[in-house]
Amino acid sequence: MIDCSAVRTALGAHVLGALDPGERARVEEHLAECRACAAELAVLAPLPGLLAKVTERDVEQAAVQPPAHLLDRLLAEVARERRRQRARLGVVAAAAAAAVAAAVAAFAGLAPREARTPPVAITSPAPVTPAPVPTRPPTPAPSGAPAPVVSAGAADGRVAASVEMRPRANGTDLVVRLRGVPRGTRCSLVAVSRDDGREYTSSWFVDYYGPARYTGMTSFPRDQIKAFEIVTADGRTLLRIPA
Repeated sequence: MIDCSAVRTALGAHVLGALDPGERARVEEHLAECRACAAELAVLAPLPGLLAKVTERDVEQAAVQPPAHLLDRLLAEVARERRRQRARLGVVAAAAAAAVAAAVAAFAGLAPREARTPPVAITSPAPVTPAPVPTRPPTPAPSGAPAPVVSAGAADGRVAASVEMRPRANGTDLVVRLRGVPRGTRCSLVAVSRDDGREYTSSWFVDYYGPARYTGMTSFPRDQIKAFEIVTADGRTLLRIPA
């Protein structure tokens, strides 16, 4: 059994489906017994959807380079300090690195933006709210065709769900319709690709009885999705929906 520190370090890779099967099994075994780590997973669950919205152009526009003279001046200061205090070389190098990082951050905050291009803000995923969060309308399916819908129900007939899949430029928009999950349950929708990759697409808290509708997004193209799983915060799979 791995400890909480190791699990929380691996959670980012876990929600992106980047862990190998053995490590994923160990993480999920820990999540089934640790409520604190399970809550941390619920916070990170929207991350793949947020990343799927970021384009290469967004990244290029957000990148800011510091002025060359600023870096030269900082390096000159480091060289002088090294000559004066060679015995403290390690400390000086660390201070210089911190100064460069601070200078870059300061310049990034002051750098002018093009008038016609709004700045791109890439934020950390917000904690899951008690109610479904509305999102922008999904991209319509091409040629006016209805969006594919897959569904499944538990053997006992209590839990049932359907997932509507709408292709988008960098993945697939998802609409989940769910019923039968006990009130107070925290759930996530996991997309499983044809090569057995796993990606957490959305997370929600069931705060009322009856059917509910939630939205999410995956970076997997629609034709590469093999199945969906609805899992609880402690790692239990409530339902598997073949796609």
